[in-house]
Amino acid sequence: MSSDSSDSSDKGGNTISPLSKKVFQISPAIRWCFTLNNYSEDNISSIITNIKTNCKFAIVGEEVGESGTPHLQGYIEFKKKARPNKSI
Repeated sequence: MSSDSSDSSDKGGNTISPLSKKVFQISPAIRWCFTLNNYSEDNISSIITNIKTNCKFAIVGEEVGESGTPHLQGYIEFKKKARPNKSI
């Protein structure tokens, strides 16, 4: 068997190393629409607190989808550009 065979257990052979994962961030913005599925009362309290602190306008409603999934749907305008996962 050749030294670069993939069947070689003590050598690297022709094994391909995994690609490094790229981390993508959402760009900060002032205006956001969002949906939060299967929310809890703690989620609601946290959102209200963060809206009062970080937003100049927001509207959030409780809904139930056609498949029965409860969710919050909303529109927010931050005071300055932000990522919603850090602020809401």
